[in-house]
Amino acid sequence: MLDPVVNAARILWEFYNVHKDPVNLLLTTAFSGFGLTGLNWWREKQQKRRRARIAGDSLPFRVVRPNGDVFPAIFGREESEYPHSALIDWKIPLQDRELGTNHLAEIIKFLNDDKWVIITGPTGIGKTREMAEVAHRFSRRGWTVMVFTGILEGDQFPQEQFQDVRRNVLFVFDDLHIQMRRSQPTRENRATEEQSLPTDRPLQERLLAALDHCDRFYIPDRRIKVLATARNEPVSDDPRLVSPWEMLQWERYPLWRRFKPYPLPKPENQAVASWLENVSDLTGVQLGCPPEKIAQRNDGTFQNLVNNFEILLAGDSQEGRSLSLSRENFKDTLRGSWEKCYQDAFKLEPLAKELYDAVYLLQQANIPLKAFVVERVALMLVRGNRWQKVRYQWRIKKALEKLEAREGILSPRDGQIEGKGELLSLEDYLEKLLGLFLALLDRFPVEVKEALDKVSNKLYDKENYAESLRGYDALVKYFPKDETFQKMRGNNLYCLELYEEALSADEQVVRLKPNSELPWLNKGLTFGKLKRYEEALSAYEEAIRLKPDYEAAWLNLFGSNSPPLAAYNRKMSEYIHKSHNVSVLLYHLVFPAKYRKAVFDEQVDSLLKEVCLEMEKRYEIKFVEIGVDKDHVHFLVQSVPTYSVTRIVTMIKSITAREIFKKCPQVKKQLWGGEFWSDGYYASTVGKHGDEGMIARYVKEQDKEYLQLHQNLQLSLF
Repeated sequence: MLDPVVNAARILWEFYNVHKDPVNLLLTTAFSGFGLTGLNWWREKQQKRRRARIAGDSLPFRVVRPNGDVFPAIFGREESEYPHSALIDWKIPLQDRELGTNHLAEIIKFLNDDKWVIITGPTGIGKTREMAEVAHRFSRRGWTVMVFTGILEGDQFPQEQFQDVRRNVLFVFDDLHIQMRRSQPTRENRATEEQSLPTDRPLQERLLAALDHCDRFYIPDRRIKVLATARNEPVSDDPRLVSPWEMLQWERYPLWRRFKPYPLPKPENQAVASWLENVSDLTGVQLGCPPEKIAQRNDGTFQNLVNNFEILLAGDSQEGRSLSLSRENFKDTLRGSWEKCYQDAFKLEPLAKELYDAVYLLQQANIPLKAFVVERVALMLVRGNRWQKVRYQWRIKKALEKLEAREGILSPRDGQIEGKGELLSLEDYLEKLLGLFLALLDRFPVEVKEALDKVSNKLYDKENYAESLRGYDALVKYFPKDETFQKMRGNNLYCLELYEEALSADEQVVRLKPNSELPWLNKGLTFGKLKRYEEALSAYEEAIRLKPDYEAAWLNLFGSNSPPLAAYNRKMSEYIHKSHNVSVLLYHLVFPAKYRKAVFDEQVDSLLKEVCLEMEKRYEIKFVEIGVDKDHVHFLVQSVPTYSVTRIVTMIKSITAREIFKKCPQVKKQLWGGEFWSDGYYASTVGKHGDEGMIARYVKEQDKEYLQLHQNLQLSLF
């Protein structure tokens, strides 16, 4: 039975011996092919695994639940990330910086009284430490602490971060002067010939709108407080930059009028001496003289003290060989010492030059300083061919580890990187950085996602739309469900006048985020460029349906003579023709709720507007605009001469109160006595050709910024 098998094997063996060379070549080629195929399969599998690790969108807050640990969230570092465990910010006891004054207690008192407090002072005096201690006390009292990360898209915080917030909330904003300088403009809408609304809104405006919206709709039944810090030096360390105080634009924006400033003084010598004794015990560094003598040489900042201890503990520098701090080896001030620190770092490791340059470029682009990204940018800056750069790669990694341990280069302090001098300009390196991150994206999509986004956004700001599009094309390929990347891709296509492709991107954003008004606005603008006016009109209507007070959509509807706008003429005030008169009577009315109770939540707001629209059908009253705040409502109404102001007020008050009490019984429980509106009201006439637009915008933006009109009258009435 085995004979056929044996015969077949013998025939094959004879064939192999006769044709050995070609058979060996064939087998070698086949095995090589199988090997390459297997390698490609393995690489594809690894790429899929990397893509599976894609993180979600960055959120604006780090949320600390009641009785949680607020310190790592506020300082942005875990204990394990500090080079020296003895110098962890919150482990060092908080000092009373002035005799006879408890600043911590005063800040808490101001916060309880005024709700919004901003701690101001020069750099290095411990503003963040004081703020963290206040937040810690509130957390122990059952408050949820929400620490701002610097990321805010649009003018609302994402609601999902507030779904589990059941208690009172303390918002924490550290270094607001830096946030204002670094904030990216939101792409609220695209620039068109028809549009008169600016495309970019500063963070000062968006932050106020987001906080007010949060107060009204996310946590209306809870108390919120806001605590912030900012530097207040009127002169910048770098003459090319505006000062920290000018970054806030304090006089310009209504946001700052909500804050109670608390100027924090520099620590007195006694506080510095006490700090030195505490840290000496924690670190084991001996004091070579009485602490009061060292305190007399200090520049009045806690940060300078930390810097001196870090140098002693580093161990790599000349100063580090001594573990005793005295007047002789104490550095008096951080001012003027950063240049010396860089020179010492360069002597220790010549690659410090490229690492400092890399950090400065990333700072200009607002890219987080992660070791992986800093190493790659520094390697890009190294001179040499490809093989020389391969040789430098390991050295750069070790050099960065040394500089991070020695001086915390990945968390640089104000002026530290600038101490190098001869700084690079981001504008000269944007396209090189784009090429670098595009090359890394295939292997490290998660690691370079944010960096590529920031660089592409900077290119968009510089109106280099073609290069920006390259970045967002790649990001969309790896992160197809990120609506921000899809939106920015569409913006670039729109600016390049590739309207059909821009429309495709807009539709993708709408699919990803159907309940957001911005994608519909962008879609309408693109339809307009394609002269598909009916579809543009439908898109604008959908944007306004999702957000009735969406100013950008209304301005696109009213701002030009383009065909889609004719259908909306009815929305503006118009001349009313009667048998014996023609009138255009406009009134600005303000009604406060009874006892100034904050009763206008999202449900009451919506019901009030529905009732007013029904009143238009039965009475000769037209509601041009309605703006709702927590405890009062603004109306811009048009009526006829036969309706007096008193009659209009009485009708609106009685009908709306009856319907709200009927459909929102919880409101009636809040207002004892059976009355919804206060007896008083404010009324003024509005000129159609003079200030109607101003009043309409003012009323419409009640939930964004409350600038009291005729303040003296309102105060006396209410």
